Amino acid sequence: MEEQITLLLKSHDTKAINLLYDNYSHFLYAAIFRIVNSSNIAEEVMQDTFVKAWQHRDSFDSTKGRLSTWLLNIARNKAIDVTRGASWKKSVKTGDLSSAASLTDYSTYPEHIDLRIWVDKLNPKHKVLIDLVYFQGFTQHEIAEQLSMPIGTIKTRLRQALMDLRTVFNDITKYQKYAHEIA
Repeated sequence: MEEQITLLLKSHDTKAINLLYDNYSHFLYAAIFRIVNSSNIAEEVMQDTFVKAWQHRDSFDSTKGRLSTWLLNIARNKAIDVTRGASWKKSVKTGDLSSAASLTDYSTYPEHIDLRIWVDKLNPKHKVLIDLVYFQGFTQHEIAEQLSMPIGTIKTRLRQALMDLRTVFNDITKYQKYAHEIA
């Protein structure tokens, strides 16, 4: 289905937008809601996500990643932009991060299965940081403040987590390539 939607997007066929919504709105809404924690704002951000995806459809490259990941990145960035706005900061205070020790169950959404596998291979202190930064939209400074840790420690751990993820990704990619070659 993803290949069909990609072809429709690349050919500027308006059927693609309906297929995008039907196939991805549920998991995008859930990801956005985790960041903004408001159904009205999540709906607005989701609509903005689909508009941006349509406007920038030619920038999607299926050789660099999945359509669902591309959409998730657009949605996540839009949601984080909203939370960093002045009006947001006036109306919402940053939540307490101490309850974030247990990571989100990524297996709820099929599009996150590969990501869950990769993140689960990380050191627990790195898993928490990846969850807070990437899925919940907290800044490094907010995490450092809430966890009472130096910003340098947060940055070092995040850098190490990303390097570890890259290693895991490369290992999985090599395995998939090998499995494809022998099939």
